[in-house]
Amino acid sequence: MSRTEEAFRHLAKEVAQIRRDLDTQRARDDRLNEAAFDKLHQELQQYKRGFFDDVQRPLLADLLMLFDRMQWFQATMIDQELPQSTIADHFQFLVEELLDVLERRDVVPMAPQETFDKARQKAVRLKPTDDPGQDQSVARVIKRGFTQGDRVFRPEEVEVYRYRERT
Repeated sequence: MSRTEEAFRHLAKEVAQIRRDLDTQRARDDRLNEAAFDKLHQELQQYKRGFFDDVQRPLLADLLMLFDRMQWFQATMIDQELPQSTIADHFQFLVEELLDVLERRDVVPMAPQETFDKARQKAVRLKPTDDPGQDQSVARVIKRGFTQGDRVFRPEEVEVYRYRERT
């Protein structure tokens, strides 16, 4: 065997050893990366659970309080024959309780608007009018809208007057 062949064989052995070392190192790195990823994923899940618990707990407590009041209202209606005005007062109390729950989360009803505003309202019906002064004004609110801070949380659903000339 010539020196060149021997040098090539030696070089091939060294390259093979380097490949084995690289494969071993890559496998070790993959295990470490996978373990780090699993640990990060587990920490993220724990953070999310804690975050949602922290955020949801006050809301759920408020909803349970509202549930208790609704059950009280139901029991009152079953146990007694109440006049319509008393029933209306009790029901208004429940509506106000719900609005309080929403307000604690900075969700408040929109102020009434006479003119249709497509940024804050959604026209779900058109009502023909022959009065051009009523065009694009709100005929009635179908579903109240709510804001949260400066943004529209739920647009108000409205019926809007639409001017049509008589023919």
